[in-house]
Amino acid sequence: LVFPHGDGEERGAALMSDRDSDSDSDSDSDSDSGDGDSSSGSSEAVGLQDSHFYALFLEHRRAHRKLHLKRKRRGAPPLVVLDARKCTQDTILQCSEELGWTVLRYGWVPDPKKIAPHMAFRTTTNLTLEDARALAPGTVKTNHLPNAGPFCTKQELTRIIRRAQMVFPDEFTFYPTSYLWPEQYDEIMAIVSGRKRVGSRQKSVSSTIKKKQEARDCTGSSSSDSVDRKLADSFGSLDLLEDMGTGVMGADEDAEESSDCARGSTSGASVSPPRRKSAMKQKGTEKQKTWMFKPSGGLAGDGIFLFQSPRGMPDINTKAGVVQEYIANPMLIDGLKFDLRVYVLVTSVKPLRAFVHREAMARFATQAYVEPTETNMRKAFMHLTNYSLNKYSETFEVGLSVDLGSKRAASSLDSYFYDHGFDVEVLWNRIHDMITKTLVLLQPYLSVEYQATFPKDEWGNKSFHLFGFDVLLDDECNPYLLEINHSPSLSCDGPTDSYIKEWIVTETLMGASFEMLHDEEEEEIADMSWDEMDELRIDFEDEAMPGFVRLFPTGEGDDALERYGMFNDDALIVAFLRAAGVRGSGEMSSARFSQMIRRCKLYPQFTSVDGPAADLLYISIMRQSPNHNMKYSDFCEALQRLAFVPDAEQESKDRLDRIMDRIITTFVVGD
Repeated sequence: LVFPHGDGEERGAALMSDRDSDSDSDSDSDSDSGDGDSSSGSSEAVGLQDSHFYALFLEHRRAHRKLHLKRKRRGAPPLVVLDARKCTQDTILQCSEELGWTVLRYGWVPDPKKIAPHMAFRTTTNLTLEDARALAPGTVKTNHLPNAGPFCTKQELTRIIRRAQMVFPDEFTFYPTSYLWPEQYDEIMAIVSGRKRVGSRQKSVSSTIKKKQEARDCTGSSSSDSVDRKLADSFGSLDLLEDMGTGVMGADEDAEESSDCARGSTSGASVSPPRRKSAMKQKGTEKQKTWMFKPSGGLAGDGIFLFQSPRGMPDINTKAGVVQEYIANPMLIDGLKFDLRVYVLVTSVKPLRAFVHREAMARFATQAYVEPTETNMRKAFMHLTNYSLNKYSETFEVGLSVDLGSKRAASSLDSYFYDHGFDVEVLWNRIHDMITKTLVLLQPYLSVEYQATFPKDEWGNKSFHLFGFDVLLDDECNPYLLEINHSPSLSCDGPTDSYIKEWIVTETLMGASFEMLHDEEEEEIADMSWDEMDELRIDFEDEAMPGFVRLFPTGEGDDALERYGMFNDDALIVAFLRAAGVRGSGEMSSARFSQMIRRCKLYPQFTSVDGPAADLLYISIMRQSPNHNMKYSDFCEALQRLAFVPDAEQESKDRLDRIMDRIITTFVVGD
C-alpha cells in the first residue's frame, strides 16, 4: 500500500489524521461491502461540526490497530481475517489493513495451521443461499444480508411503501408519487395526458370487463382478462378489486379503445401518498407535472429520462421500471441541483439493529438548473445528480477540500441551510424519521430471507449491510426518498470521498467485529443471557462507531417499530415459513397458500375469500411480483387483501390483526 504521506506501521497520530486521500466515487454502481478507503483530510482541514466525532473515530482506530499489531508481534493467531479474494474495492482492503487485520487477497491459499481466526469476514456482491451454505462454520460474517438486493429495486420498494400507505396514508408522504411500469400503463397514460380518471365505482363490473376484453381481442390475448373476470365474480365487486390493487382498473371513459391494443394488462393501485404542497405547486401556481422513468434494476443513472406528455412515455416493451413524479422545485446551491447519499448500516435484522452515519455525501449536478421543458428535459447534467454521469461533464469539479467541488461533505452545507432559515437539526430528524420508517417496512422481508439462509443462527449476526439512501430536498427543505442503493460505491476520486468513505467503512468494520474483540472473554460471553449480551453489544457499538447514530434498538426507531411494524412479528414470520413447507426456500406455492386458508379456517369468519378465490388472488399477486413463488413480501400483501373492507379503514386493520393472530395460533402456538 502506498500512502500520500508515507507508509509504515508507526505513523504518528498527526500523520494518521492529516493523511490526504486519493480516490472515491459515490456513483450508483454496485460495490463489495462495508467499505473502506484509507485516506482523509484532518479534522482541522475538515473544519466541520462533526470534527469531534471524527477525532473520536481516529482515536478508536489507533486503539484497534494497536491491539492487532500487538498480537502479531507475539506470534498469536489473528483475531480477524478478511477473506477478500472476491473483493474488487481497494477501499475495503486499505481500511482493513489500516486496522491491523490479516487480509487474504486474490490468489492466496490460507494455511489452516497459521490462519486460525476467531472471526472471518467474507466480502461478496450479493449473498445468496448457495454462498451462505459454503461459509465455514463458526463466527464467519459477510458484508451483505441474504438476498437484500431485490428489495432495493425501484419496483419492489414502491410495492412495499404502497402497502404501508394503504394502512398509514398520511405517514409515508416522503416517497414521490410512483406507478409501476408497464403494469399501470393505462393509469399512467390517463394522468400524463391530463384526462380526469373516472373511478371504478361509477362503472359496472360487466362494462369494464367487456371493454378490457375487446381491447385484448386486438392482440389475441385473453388469459389475463380471464383471471380478472373470475376474480370479479369471486369477490363480487370491482370496487374491491381496484381498492385492493388486484389489477382491474376503471380508466377514463374516453381513454382507450383503440390505443389499448398497443398496451399490456393493467395491474396494481397507484402509489399516491398525500403530496406536500411545495412539491405540487410553486409560488401558488399549478404547473405541468414532469415525470421520470427509472428502470427497476438500473444503476448509475442508466435508462433514466424525463417526460411531460404521452409521446414522451417509454415504449410499452421497455423493461420493468417505475414512473415517478419529478420534484421540479429542488433546493439549489450555487444554482445547481444536488442530492444526499446517506449511509445506513444494518448489523442485524433479527432483531433489527441499524445506524445512520452523521456524515453524508452531497452530489451536485454540473449544469445550472432550469425547470424542465420540452427543450431541456434531455440534459442529464442538469437534472441528474449521479456521479457516474456528471464525472464526464466538462464542468465537473474535483474539490481540493470537502466543501468545494461537485461532491461535498453534507455537513459543509450547514452554513447554507442556516443562512436561508432552515434548521439543520430539524432536517436531519426528518431524514432519520424517513429512514427509520423505511427500515421498519424492509425488516420483516429481510428477516425471512435471513432465517431461510441461516436457520440455526439464534443471534442474527452472520452478516451486516451498508445501504445508500438517496435523498432529495425541495426548495422548502422537505426531504424525499428517491431510492435505496443496495451496494453504494466505495471507490474514491478525491479528498471528500476519502474523508467520508474511510470514516464510514472503518467504523463499519470495527462495529461488526463485536465477537472478535471479546475473544479472551469467550467463556464468560457464552454464559450470558440474551439481555446481558445485547447490553454488552450496545455499549461496544456506541464506543466503536462514534460516527453512527443508533436507530435500533433503544434508539430513534423503537417507537416506529411498534407503530409501523405490522408484519414484523417473529411469530408471523415463523408461521409463514412453516406454512410454506419447503425448508430454506422462504417461498410459498399456490397449493400451500390455499391450504393455509383452509387450515386456519379464515373463510367465512375472517375474510370473504374462499378456496377458489384464494387461488385467483395468488395468481393476481404473483402476476405483479418478480418472484416465481410467493415470498414473505407477497404474503403480506395477500393478508392485506384478505382483510380488506371497502371504505372501512379501521375495520380492515382489525380484521388484519385477527387474521394474523389466527395464522400464528394455527402454525406456531398450535404446533
